[in-house]
Amino acid sequence: LVHAFQHNRSRISVMCFSDPPHQLAVGDADGGVRILSIRGQTKVNVTEDFGLLAHKAIVKSLSFLGHLKILLSAASDGEMKLWSTASLTNLRTIQLHKLP
Repeated sequence: LVHAFQHNRSRISVMCFSDPPHQLAVGDADGGVRILSIRGQTKVNVTEDFGLLAHKAIVKSLSFLGHLKILLSAASDGEMKLWSTASLTNLRTIQLHKLP
């Protein structure tokens, strides 16, 4: 074990490393999304920047689009969201069908 990150919220449902692996995205069962820095102890909680949860249901998928500095999140609430990893803002929300 190189390092253990604290995740004090809900049960972790999905994780994804950026490429190169400087960031770790974590999605949880309550719809939260966090981006953690791998280089040190710094952590940024995308959802708390907005004062609300990223999704209304369990996060099912995360993917970094590294060259664009974008994080894609999808949840069983039927929403897919594009996040700017530079400004930590929601760039777009796309309504899909609800996932099982």
